[in-house]
Amino acid sequence: MEMVYSKRHFFEKVLPIPDAPMIRLPLPLPQIGKEWGLAQLLLTIGPNSLVLALMLLLLERPVLLLGESVQMVTSCARALMELLKPYEWASTFMPILPYSMLDFVLSPVPFIGGVVVDGPHRVSLVVGDHRTMEAMAEGMSLINLTTGSLIITSEQGIARMLNVPIYLR
Repeated sequence: MEMVYSKRHFFEKVLPIPDAPMIRLPLPLPQIGKEWGLAQLLLTIGPNSLVLALMLLLLERPVLLLGESVQMVTSCARALMELLKPYEWASTFMPILPYSMLDFVLSPVPFIGGVVVDGPHRVSLVVGDHRTMEAMAEGMSLINLTTGSLIITSEQGIARMLNVPIYLR
């Protein structure tokens, strides 16, 4: 609350270019890593799906992020961890899981993991992989950053526990 009521400080710089506007940034500067990941999550899956993903994590359910760039997948995975505060994720965190280690999704522990794929064709290969399908039947949910969708686990009772709308089941 201190930031809301205190006097704001700014970084101001006039560039030595004719007619250039003054640069004025509020201090402290934003923490781009966390905020960029949050922005990407909100823009790709939307606020409703993001809240459901956080509820799944609070229930200690595994979540796998799937995307086409290392930066996107890692920043979104990190943003999920930041959004859990003041709680701390006590289980496995693997922002990048190589496709060759996809067997890990079958482990019985909760995790936040990410897989980077090369294009939409590879996305469908990972989503349709027998290991992914089996893990989703046993509790894992998938955030597809390429299509902007959250696929909630088909484990019995989870959708009802989360009070998930019918159109997201």
